[in-house]
Amino acid sequence: MRDYNLLTDPQLESAGIVALLRRAFGGEPVELPPLAYRPGFGEFAGVDRWVRAFAYPVRAADGRVTEVVLVHEDISERRQADEQLRYQLDLLAAITTNAEDALFLMDADGRVTFLNPAAERMFGWSREELEGRVLHDVLHHRRPDGTPFPAEECGLGEVFRSGATVRNHQDVFIRRDGTPMAVVCSNGPIVRDGRVTSAVLVVVDDTARRQA
Repeated sequence: MRDYNLLTDPQLESAGIVALLRRAFGGEPVELPPLAYRPGFGEFAGVDRWVRAFAYPVRAADGRVTEVVLVHEDISERRQADEQLRYQLDLLAAITTNAEDALFLMDADGRVTFLNPAAERMFGWSREELEGRVLHDVLHHRRPDGTPFPAEECGLGEVFRSGATVRNHQDVFIRRDGTPMAVVCSNGPIVRDGRVTSAVLVVVDDTARRQA
């Protein structure tokens, strides 16, 4: 390996890393922030890598700092995985926010853990008002004729009992103002460790079709 001086590396200087290294030479342990770095030699020469590092001063018997141990970790793959995850979350947020159909996420007890803006507009309940409440108790508690709809007869729980997706289920939900709405539902399970822990419910306003 050719001679190399960290304190004269222009990439580290422009990123403010050299100043941190000088603190380490002054006797202070330092954690260096993640840095996009392009090595000039070695296996990854000319290839951008993400690196984080820790600098530890080594002292002689008289207390003087004689050298600094630099421990670095290549976090390129982890960084790429984090960026991919952020992209997927941003994509999911864009889909749920702009979808015209109502989307609900329910836990195994039927409680709402998420709803999108279309669901708020469709049924008149805000996200803050519905999250944490049992969906059946709020939107499905009575039939169109006004008679009570027992929870044990509710088809929304079928996905948890069977573990299979329920598609194109025709039903009637109740808006916040008490008026009924004809809907078509699809309910898909989310499985973790072999069991259904939550479900995604998609609700489409079916009023116009049924009237026709």
